[in-house]
Amino acid sequence: MKNSIKTLLRAGVFALAAVFAFAFTRPVEGVLKAQVAPDQWEEIDENALYDCTGTSSICTARFDELDNIIMDTERPGVYNPL
Repeated sequence: MKNSIKTLLRAGVFALAAVFAFAFTRPVEGVLKAQVAPDQWEEIDENALYDCTGTSSICTARFDELDNIIMDTERPGVYNPL
């Protein structure tokens, strides 16, 4: 009886941990774009290597399906592909 309770408890804890692992992660939303010139945005690959230097403008941002910038996704700087 003790062994079955321990097994059920372990399984319950494992299931709860799995639920929490997915509950607190947000999926990546939108399309990643880089500002290649003033008011000119270009879609870039999620795995693209780039550097954002300075803070004078927006380097990269995510855009929704209506091509609007998603709040809090802007990264300051000047886009420099590597």
